[in-house]
Amino acid sequence: AAKSVMIARAPSEDNNENELRHSVKKLLETYASENGTSKLFGNAFTSDTDDDDGGKVTAYVTLEPCCHYGQTPPCALALKDAGVSRVVVGYRDPNPRVDGGGVKLLREAGVQVDIVDNGTIEGSKVANQCADIVSCFAKRIAPRSDSDIDYDVLVNGAKRRGLRSLKERMVSEGTMAEISWPNRGSFLDTSDESANLHDLVRELKIDARWMEQLDEALWKNE
Repeated sequence: AAKSVMIARAPSEDNNENELRHSVKKLLETYASENGTSKLFGNAFTSDTDDDDGGKVTAYVTLEPCCHYGQTPPCALALKDAGVSRVVVGYRDPNPRVDGGGVKLLREAGVQVDIVDNGTIEGSKVANQCADIVSCFAKRIAPRSDSDIDYDVLVNGAKRRGLRSLKERMVSEGTMAEISWPNRGSFLDTSDESANLHDLVRELKIDARWMEQLDEALWKNE
């Protein structure tokens, strides 16, 4: 749905990058506003055609669409408002705020929802591919049973020495994951001593692609 709207409303290829960024910013502001999903995606995929499938659209999603409000409205609501008639889900979202809620929201809205069947050879292959794509996200978002662990006690001197030894070996072997800090627009201006550091950090703009790269590196080297 988002791609369909972007293609329809984004500036032409002749326009410069700033105009494209401005257009995207306006789309995101609309999306985050009251009834944003309806304004932006409303009936994006509905059709009056008389073809064999009646103009029905199936959305194939790797991860179950979310059902809660955050900085933007729920993905499941966007799919419903867009007029999608069927959604095929590859991986159920382990986030406690979702965990089947997206599927429930869609089904209650009359949208057919099918979850990839990992009981078959082909279904299992697809399900595993989806799980692999979202593995880092799933690890980060899933509830942890070790939330009460005191790491100052758990990670003692012997373990610290072991970690340092592992780090030195990985550096010498060239297998240490390294992430460079983004060069543009990702620095804190601490010249104003009265500024609240917490607020400055919250306002820091970091490229989402860089965050995804960092997230993946951290989990794969956990």
